[in-house]
Amino acid sequence: MFADISSVQDKLDILKQLHVKTTRMTLSMDTWNGSNASLEALQNAGYKVLLNVYWKKIRNTDGSKTPQPYPTGSELETYRSRLNDILTKYKPAVLLVENEELVLKFHSGDISDYLNMLKVAVEVAHSKGVKVSDGGITNPQISLLIYDYLISQNQRDEASRFGKSAMSARVLKFAQSHNMNSDMGKKLEQAQKLVQGLRNIDIDYVNLHWYEPLSEKGTANVSASIGAVTPGALGHAVSFLKAVTGKDVILGECGQINTSASLTSSMLQEIASTGVPYAIWLSSDNGTTKALNSGKSLLPTGNAFVQFIDAHQ
Repeated sequence: MFADISSVQDKLDILKQLHVKTTRMTLSMDTWNGSNASLEALQNAGYKVLLNVYWKKIRNTDGSKTPQPYPTGSELETYRSRLNDILTKYKPAVLLVENEELVLKFHSGDISDYLNMLKVAVEVAHSKGVKVSDGGITNPQISLLIYDYLISQNQRDEASRFGKSAMSARVLKFAQSHNMNSDMGKKLEQAQKLVQGLRNIDIDYVNLHWYEPLSEKGTANVSASIGAVTPGALGHAVSFLKAVTGKDVILGECGQINTSASLTSSMLQEIASTGVPYAIWLSSDNGTTKALNSGKSLLPTGNAFVQFIDAHQ
């Protein structure tokens, strides 16, 4: 996923410039017609692909998003059949089931519906020798889970330190009030159900989506001067998810929300220190995240990315 890039060939050109060997793409079942030229081009060029498969397309032609429910009842058999067709045709490195299953602008179904769908996806994917992950837990969601866990263990000082360093002011305010009747309280409850469900399903990885700087996430004016990650926060999140789910963790999406090349380097170093097997960087100017490229040219952040990759491959 890149800024100002539309054609598959342009994406291949940028991937080559960035010196990466793994990428991510999406495929929607309601537009599946038996093949996908973009996926074939990526695999034929030698790239590993983490494949997001959606039950229904979320993004409209005008760029807006319409939340979609998860398949239920007899729809699950349709889902099983279509996924079987896709994974008979293609063998991605990892199947990512939906995208950010807790985010309401993407999905309208209950998390229990998602978990039922995920069980079917695991059965199909494993029968084809394909590994499986969920669609991704985001920064605010994992931060709330960690803070809530620390409070439940009576580690209030540690919770306070974590909250001040790794949570936006808005999320921290909720965490401190712990009003479970609020919208954010309901989101925390859904996140708790999700991680418990992930523990009980035979997925191969738990998917974390991570952006820095953490304290600026969700704020209107992000400072470009922040050139380092929140120390230890990503490692804490990865360790927490491993502990509560019993699964290895991947970063199915990560990136930065300012334009600091120093932050790019700092974040890559932090990611490498966690030992996660996959980390997919989102290079996109979407109003929140910032790109590594402008069209087919790398920005200073992109150059910093390449320097790190070359030094650590």
